[in-house]
Amino acid sequence: MRPGAYFVSGFVTTPDAADATGGMTASVGYLARPQVDVTKDTTLVLDARKAHRLRVETADRASESHSTTLAFGRTWDGTWLHAGSVTGNRSVRTYLADVQGKARDGDFEFASFWRAYAPQLEKLSVVGGAALHPRTAGTGSVNLDGTGEAALVDAGTGTPDELRAAGVAGKIALVEADDDGYLYSLARDAKAAGAKAVLAHRRTAGPWQPSIGFGQAPVPSLGIEADEAAALKSALAKGAVTLRWKATAVSPFVYNLAFPETGPVVSDRTYQVRDKKLGTVTATYEAMGVAADYVDTMVMARPYGGVFSAAGDSVAVPGKRTEYYSAGDTAWTRYLSSSFPWGKAMADQARTYTAGSKRAENWYRGIPAPSAPRGTRRQPRTGRGAAGQPDRRGTRLLGRHRTHGHPGLLRRHRQHEAHQRRQGDRRDRVAVGDVQCPG
Repeated sequence: MRPGAYFVSGFVTTPDAADATGGMTASVGYLARPQVDVTKDTTLVLDARKAHRLRVETADRASESHSTTLAFGRTWDGTWLHAGSVTGNRSVRTYLADVQGKARDGDFEFASFWRAYAPQLEKLSVVGGAALHPRTAGTGSVNLDGTGEAALVDAGTGTPDELRAAGVAGKIALVEADDDGYLYSLARDAKAAGAKAVLAHRRTAGPWQPSIGFGQAPVPSLGIEADEAAALKSALAKGAVTLRWKATAVSPFVYNLAFPETGPVVSDRTYQVRDKKLGTVTATYEAMGVAADYVDTMVMARPYGGVFSAAGDSVAVPGKRTEYYSAGDTAWTRYLSSSFPWGKAMADQARTYTAGSKRAENWYRGIPAPSAPRGTRRQPRTGRGAAGQPDRRGTRLLGRHRTHGHPGLLRRHRQHEAHQRRQGDRRDRVAVGDVQCPG
């Protein structure tokens, strides 16, 4: 390459070596050199093994992340922008970054964005025995909740005949799942047989992420590793087994956090937040007819023009929760949809927050429909919540829409260059790359 100044940047995903199928991701990292001046033969090494751990601690209550986005933006002359991101969902446990040096020509920013909720499953164990380490198949409202106990029975591969023969009514069904981790059919049949929950396992060793696809699970559905399942089967062969849990099916809060940095990242980061230093929103969600889990999407925008999205999640309706936002210049935009892929969607405007600020939101309040005044030739006016227009709460109803993509283990946003001038609405200046959803 020619002598000159270069920006070197990349994302690295590392497979989980313990998963024999190769489907799980152990870590996601971002490595960058904001400016490398090449004047002679040069060897440049970006080594994810030497990257630095990123963590978040919510000081006022326990929480766990369901979505983490690593993003960067490199600008030159107030004109050119190169930005990109990678988003991991709750199956990814480790996030890393290594940024060395600074941009001398133009500007550079690295940021991480997090959405954190109450821990879904604090404890699942055998009464009088060992603790288990399950993963929940979804984040919806149909999950184990509160504290409780239930008998465990071995229901083989979970066919309707096996479920009936095992007598799963009111009990937790231990079933064998396929390596793809899809549990919806097993959960549906278990519900029909009266099961309290499904505890699935695979023959293949190692960690795995169970899934029920889009929508609500028929019954609480969890997955454990093959070695823990073998121990449970052995215990069942000797007598009755009861499981005990402590869980939160519907989180009463969500943290929406942003941590932008413009300098090097050459050490581990633990970002600690306190509620009093965040913006607080009390959000009320109405149901359109029946209780359900609505699709919850968050988009984050930075002042330089980068626009990024979090992993898709869900919010239980009807309901109310407290939503915390990082104070500062990150603009947050919420999108909700009543179902996937077809549903009634609503979008809030982009908002920034200040420390200690408080506000309230109401979603899906009233029946959204277009309307027109009687006895006039004027153009139809817009009623509250009419499609594409602001209602009196400042929330736009988008109407029926189509969504593409699906929640996989990672959503990779390809790096992209937006070669455009900084004019007009900055949200139009960046085109987010294609979304890839493996798994």
